[in-house]
Formats: sequence, C-alpha cells, structure tokens
Amino acid sequence: MLLITSTYIQLSLSDPDDEACLTNLKESLQDPTNSLKNWTKTTFANPCNGFTSYLQGATCNNGRIYKLSLPNLSLRGSISPYLSNCTNLQSLDLSSNSLTGSIPSDLQLLLNLAVLNLSSNRLSGPIPPQLALCAYLNVIDLHSNLLNGQIPQQFGGLARLSAFDVSIEELVYRKELYGEIEPYSSGHLKVSDLHTIYWEQSGNPTGHPVVFLHGGPGGGTSPSNRRFFDPEFYRIILFDQRGAGKSTPHACLEHNTTWDLIDDIEKLREHLGIPEWQVFGGSWGSTLALAYSQSHPDKVTGIVLRGIFLLRKKELDWFYEGGAAAIYPDAWEPFRDLIPEDERICFISAYSKRLNSEDLETQYTAARAWTKWEMMTAHLRPNEENIKRGDDDKFSLAFARIENHYFINKGFLPSESFLLDNVEKIRHIKTTIVQGRYDVCCPMMSAWDLHKVWPEAELKVVADAGHSANEPGIAAELVAANEKLKNTLKPTGA
Repeated sequence: MLLITSTYIQLSLSDPDDEACLTNLKESLQDPTNSLKNWTKTTFANPCNGFTSYLQGATCNNGRIYKLSLPNLSLRGSISPYLSNCTNLQSLDLSSNSLTGSIPSDLQLLLNLAVLNLSSNRLSGPIPPQLALCAYLNVIDLHSNLLNGQIPQQFGGLARLSAFDVSIEELVYRKELYGEIEPYSSGHLKVSDLHTIYWEQSGNPTGHPVVFLHGGPGGGTSPSNRRFFDPEFYRIILFDQRGAGKSTPHACLEHNTTWDLIDDIEKLREHLGIPEWQVFGGSWGSTLALAYSQSHPDKVTGIVLRGIFLLRKKELDWFYEGGAAAIYPDAWEPFRDLIPEDERICFISAYSKRLNSEDLETQYTAARAWTKWEMMTAHLRPNEENIKRGDDDKFSLAFARIENHYFINKGFLPSESFLLDNVEKIRHIKTTIVQGRYDVCCPMMSAWDLHKVWPEAELKVVADAGHSANEPGIAAELVAANEKLKNTLKPTGA
C-alpha cells in the first residue's frame, strides 16, 4: 500500500518549472472576465495527469505543459518573463487580448517553441532578436501591436519559419539604401531569333528572388538599382529589356511589345531556375509589373510599384501634349520647338516620324530632345546628372525610340483600362504602391485610380517628391516596402 501511494504522488506532482511558469504568468495577468478561474495554486501544483490538463487553455503531454492557448479572453497586464520556465512549451497563443509591455527576451529559452501568436494586443518596444534562438519556430504572429524598431536580421536563420506577420504601421522599417554591391553572375539570354537580353544577379544566391523591371521603356538598368534590396535576404535579378542597356540589338523596335517582354521575363525566370519571385517596377516598370503579374500571378510572391503609369490617353496627353508644360515651360519649349507648328497636333506622332527617320542624325536630334524633356521633369528639384543623360546619344536613342514606339501603339494593350480591369487576378498578392505627390511624369491620378480598384494594396504617398526612384523620400519608401515584404516571405537560405 505504501509503495502504491508513493507512486501515485510522484505522477501527480507537477514539474517545478511548470509550476513557477504558471504561477508567475497568472500574477502578471489581470482577468476581468474570470476566464482563468481554475488557475489556482492548487491546480498549479498538479496541472497535468499524463496527457490530461486541469487548466483552462492548457494542453499537456506526458505530464508537462506543451501548449497554452488563451486568445480573446480580455486579459490585461504583461507577459511574464517566467514563461520561459515552461521549457516543454511548443505553442503559445495570447492573441486578441489587451496585453501591454514588451515581449520578454527570456522567451528565447523556450527551445521547443514552434508557434508564437501574440497578435492583436498592445505590446510595445522592439522585437527581441533573441527569439531567433527558438530554432523550431514555424509561426510568428505579432501583427496589430505597438511594436517599433526593425525586424531582427537574426530571423533570417529560422529555417523552419513559414509564416511571419508583423504587418503593422507602428513598426519602423529600414529606409536607408543598402551599400553598393557587384553582381556574382551575369550573362546574355537569347529570347528570340533577333533579341538577346542582358541579365545579372547580386545579393544572396540562396535568398528570396526579386526581379527589377526598369522604366522607359528603353531606360535600362544601372548599378544603383541593386541598392533598394537587402543583399543578405534577396537574390537580386536585374535585366535590360529588349533594345535597352546592354541588350541587343540596340534600340531595336522589331518584335518589341509588352507581350514579348512578358515572355522574356518568364524565359529568364526559367533560365535561372526560379519557381517564383517578387516583382519590383517603377514608371513604365510599374506598367510591365502589373501586366506580368496579371499574366502569371502564380509566379509572384509580392509586388512593389512606384510612379504608376497605366498607359492611358489622358496620361500621355498630360505629359506629351502640353499639360506638364504648365509646370515646366522652360523645359517644354525646346521639346516643342523641334516640331514645326503644323505638326504640333500630336507631338508623339511628330517625334515618331523623326525617331524612325532614315537619317541617323535626325534620330539623334529628336532622341536628345525627347530624353531631356523627361529628365528635366523627373525630379522635384532639378538633377543635373540626370539631365546630362539626354546628351548621351546611345542612351537617349534607345530611351526615346522605344518609349515612343510603345506610346504610339498604346502599350500594345487591348484597351486603355486593361490593367485596371484585371486587378482581380492579383488582388491577393501583397503589394505596396509608392507615389510622389508632385510626380509630373506619372501624375498621382493614376496611382489613385489603381488604389481605388485595389484598396488591398498599400498606397504610400511621398509628400515632398516627384517621379524619380532616386529622390530621397521615394527611395526610403521603396526600401521600406521591400523590408516589409521580407516579413511575409521565407527567410534567407530556407
């Protein structure tokens, strides 16, 4: 009889670590609805019997607490650091309460933790980087709190992490451009009998892929384009579209349409062995990003857009038929004066005639005027370095000829509302739209029209910026948008 009694007592007593964990957690909480009425010292002394739990919201495994689920109980107070004593804990859910204070760094001691849900509380302060020591974490949900700081870089090492949500306004994301980096690989891909496109990769070879779609069309890429992305997290892919940059043949208009470019993007993705990727595009790049994503939504993990251009008649008329001239008359007049008065009924058509002239010097003269007009209006404050690009005959010829070719052909889109009409195909994709309030090249009306049919996409209006991605306010929001998308993606090297 004595032997049987002693054995029963041994099975009934709780683990002292669990008892300390539960006692301190209860003391740190306020329970106005009395939801934890059976959370008493007596129960803490014996919370489990094998796989049976005597506590509200607790689940046991072999005599130890391995799950605490206390969501939506109107709990107040703070999260006790002594939760770390529940060393067998695999799942912790305190979501949808009114908890305040910080997330204890002591939770790093929960080495078996796989699910952490602290969402919809009023927690503040930074996210403890020490949580990265919980190597089994599969889900981290911290959204709708008052957290600040940055996402810990250490989280990139959480190889099992499949869901990470900290999508809250209060979180402060990095906004500084990353440092200059060099490609780790590059090459040329033959995409048709005529065209070959230049591509390059930089950043993390095992990171999350992101493809950069340049503007123009015809603008090409530059080394500075790599700096919008965290090189430790992202595998950064840049390529020059048909006829632009280092792609060949230079400034070629033959077999050069939006749909050809979409096919090229897919060929490049397959060539690089990438199952899916994030898409980043500004100005014409936003047009192409929308068209590509709507054609291949299953290949897109997230989208960042800047300076929205939907290729509608009212947008082209604004910039090329005299609207923007009201703001930049000094830049407009040289562009206007190249065209005789009797041809000024449509400047895009008049320039098309000259950009496709059999006389190369006529092409260059028109290309310089076309390019300088755009470069002089692309920044809120004049950027002399950017304006000088109009004097580069090779750059300006591709830029002007290809742009004009697309504009004459209305972007090769079936209708001018095509991109707005097909938003439903990409509504589910996490997207940020960055728009300069005083963008003269791509006025805010287009970003606003897109946001109205796609309210799920976050619209970030930069109050003191124009069109260029290199303006400080625009660049800051683009970096932040990429940082934010990192939190919804698999971590680096996963």
